[in-house]
Amino acid sequence: MNKHVKKIIVGFAQSDPKYGLSKNKNFFSVVNNLEKYGINKIDTSPKYKNSHKYVSQINKLSSFKITTKLGDINCHLKDIKKTVNEKINQILKKNSIKKIDTLLIHDPLLPLDTLRWNEIYSILKNFKKKKIIDKIGVSVYTVQET
Repeated sequence: MNKHVKKIIVGFAQSDPKYGLSKNKNFFSVVNNLEKYGINKIDTSPKYKNSHKYVSQINKLSSFKITTKLGDINCHLKDIKKTVNEKINQILKKNSIKKIDTLLIHDPLLPLDTLRWNEIYSILKNFKKKKIIDKIGVSVYTVQET
């Protein structure tokens, strides 16, 4: 087994039926053979159309490390805890998983909003304490966002 294969992360943006590999009838076959090829890391997002359908059908899903994203949190400060908890629980349920290896914040500018970020980060740290999330990060899309 090539040692570099273990570094591959399969991105499920490809699950959109109008884009990428899912147009291929063999996509489910490929997805269910990832482990055979030594690939055990998956990147998904609630924004990737249909990704949860593919992720939830992976054989031996519990042996995979899942990276996913926390979408925009557009609510009042008083509703953040409820909203974040609901979003994370939806991710777990839709993907049929009990644990998230890495949770990325989809909005790279969110940490600059100190009031909201402190509340959200506190909630995410509680998920880490419960061992539901291993790592927390931010998804960056442009050089200006770094």
